[in-house]
Amino acid sequence: MSEASEIRDGKTLSIEIDPATLDALDRLIDGHTISSRPDAIRFILKRWLEENQKIDVTDQEGTRPEDLNASNDD
Repeated sequence: MSEASEIRDGKTLSIEIDPATLDALDRLIDGHTISSRPDAIRFILKRWLEENQKIDVTDQEGTRPEDLNASNDD
């Protein structure tokens, strides 16, 4: 399931991205399970906010895809 299908009451945000950054975003999509540019931007922004303690993630369930391995494969 994409993150887009998990959004409830979301707001639309339009941004301009320079060509080099857009190319990097597309490479992320190509090398990841992310399926679209909006999903990639949400993923990057949410992860940055979590890592910089701008949003609380203690009440969220699940394991990040990059933390999945054989020992936590349910």
